[in-house]
Amino acid sequence: MKTPDQRRHPRRKRTTRGCNSLALHTAMVCNQRPGDPHKQLNMLLRRSNIPAAFGRERTISHKTQYDFGREMHRAIDLSRVCRMPIQNLQDLRRKHVIAYCKHWESLGLAPKTINKYVSTIRRFLDLTGKRGAIPEGAEWRRILRDNGISVGGDRPTAIARFPKGWRDFGLNPEEIITAIEEEDELVGCQLRMQLLFGLRLNESCQIVPDDSDKGDHLMVWRGTKGGKERVVKLSRDGEKAAKQRALLERAKQLAARTSNRSLGDPTQSLRAVKNRMTYLARKHGVSRKVMGVTMHGLRHQFACDLFRELTGLEPPVMRDVDSTVYGENFDLVRSAVLEIARQMGHERGEITYAYIGAPNGRGKSN
Repeated sequence: MKTPDQRRHPRRKRTTRGCNSLALHTAMVCNQRPGDPHKQLNMLLRRSNIPAAFGRERTISHKTQYDFGREMHRAIDLSRVCRMPIQNLQDLRRKHVIAYCKHWESLGLAPKTINKYVSTIRRFLDLTGKRGAIPEGAEWRRILRDNGISVGGDRPTAIARFPKGWRDFGLNPEEIITAIEEEDELVGCQLRMQLLFGLRLNESCQIVPDDSDKGDHLMVWRGTKGGKERVVKLSRDGEKAAKQRALLERAKQLAARTSNRSLGDPTQSLRAVKNRMTYLARKHGVSRKVMGVTMHGLRHQFACDLFRELTGLEPPVMRDVDSTVYGENFDLVRSAVLEIARQMGHERGEITYAYIGAPNGRGKSN
């Protein structure tokens, strides 16, 4: 039996913004600093406003640009390690990236890490006039296989083997969050946003409730991965929707006390805000060692609760439903999997299997 992901409808390919936008600048810095790709890269980054690839039309943040530059400097150094040194930025080609992947594979790096490195170089080549030099998806995986590389193109999907959501694990998230809230109501609100809206930790610290509240849904973009926007709908269940609405109004009240109207403390760095949340959570036992769950378990709970709401079935990770039931309700389950992925900020439906389990025979059999 095919899984919901295997039979899903084709997805429209997103258009990457800013391709070739730095081609002229790249040629100029190569002429001004010939033979020194590191200085060329520094000049290029200083002179250019790099557009975000997806989401709202904007330039990338200073931190993102710093990380981008750091990884590209690493790629330049790696060209010498692989005995394929480049003299100018324009010399960087597909053959270099293939050599890099071989090197990374020999070091035993995880496929996810290699994919991240390749994604940065792909974006750089797209910006500097070599769009398509590093293809995506199946074509890139085929190229790597043809060159004897088994990692860096695969897209492994983790599958939850046991429930990680707080409630599904046997805990009472309301009691735990309320206890934390008594010490710091802002942190308590951040945790509730993770539970009721599936926000990531970064997102719950940076969201501006007044801006994001669109009535029947929450528009999330601050703190998201890659700056990608997503819509989190208010529940169709009246009781849960009332809780979500009450939480949003409370979040607005707390955010109104800050100068930037966000749920984070603008006088603190993002790291400090996150550390405060982590400290209080661990103080109240939220850790694998003490309670058996992490803060990310709130997002797991959101995904499983949404699956129940959309299908009327227990999620596969609970192992309470025979796998044939998911097959009999294939269209309903497929639709739910894709909707959960969208609301959680993922593109591939099978990513949700890391939260809800896989509805393709890995559930409990009678």
